[in-house]
Amino acid sequence: MANLDAVLIAAGSSREKVLKVTVYVSDVGHWPKVNAVYGEFFGSHRPARTVVPVGKLHYGYEIELDALAAV
Repeated sequence: MANLDAVLIAAGSSREKVLKVTVYVSDVGHWPKVNAVYGEFFGSHRPARTVVPVGKLHYGYEIELDALAAV
């Protein structure tokens, strides 16, 4: 989430301007923790969200995010 924050700031945006996030998880068992971190990160802001359970991710990552934000 720190990486997402950095990208948003570099683009002249912020987490409050995120419109949609797609979360790819390598194991659906990670979902409770991912959901908790996601909720803490966005607080009361609730962008649209899609969660996609996938197999192994590139470089052995456990989760990957794709976000769309307004500038």
